[in-house]
Amino acid sequence: MNIAVIAATEKEILPLIHYWQHCDKAIFKHCMLSFHAVGIGMLATSHYLHKIIQAEKPNFLLQIGIAGSFDKGIEMGESFVIQKEYLGDEGVWENGVFMDGFDMGFKLPNTPPFIQKALVNSELAPYIAAGFSVADGITVNTITTNVEKANFLKNKYQVQLESMEGAALHFVALQQGIPFVQIRGVSNYVTERNKANWSIPLAIENANKLAINLLPILANNTP
Repeated sequence: MNIAVIAATEKEILPLIHYWQHCDKAIFKHCMLSFHAVGIGMLATSHYLHKIIQAEKPNFLLQIGIAGSFDKGIEMGESFVIQKEYLGDEGVWENGVFMDGFDMGFKLPNTPPFIQKALVNSELAPYIAAGFSVADGITVNTITTNVEKANFLKNKYQVQLESMEGAALHFVALQQGIPFVQIRGVSNYVTERNKANWSIPLAIENANKLAINLLPILANNTP
């Protein structure tokens, strides 16, 4: 199994890189990993994912990164496997209300690969059975800093997390028919812009720990 590991920045996957360099490869049978820092945002992620798929023909895509949490009941550093991703700013804000492309009638909520507006990873059963926490997220081009806007998006899509790349992974992987997992570690609360209150190192550490625990599941499912 060829697994392409991607992240916006190299530091978000460094712990997994170090682990893979020094681990006993025998326990992973025929798994091979490649690592790619593809840049921040949906455009860069989509572009480089297509290049990676063309060049490497991976059997699995694994994305690791940090995220902001809408829910202050979630602790800093908690890590999650993402089930549903929504496009959080493709549309129009008008009179304090966000209407996405589905609301505006540009496409139907179940236009493939969307299911009720969401890009859904429906292959999470092995990870749920292993006890991994699952969350839903939105992907945005501009980080949400306004409290009213944050509350609106949280309630509209019923999500816990916000990132800038998740939907790109889900969209490309679903369109290409490649199994995938997105992992996010919570580095901050949405709207909190004081970086002194963020926990980026902890979020990266825990997201990578989750990824390391995920690898044996992939190895055991290798034909």
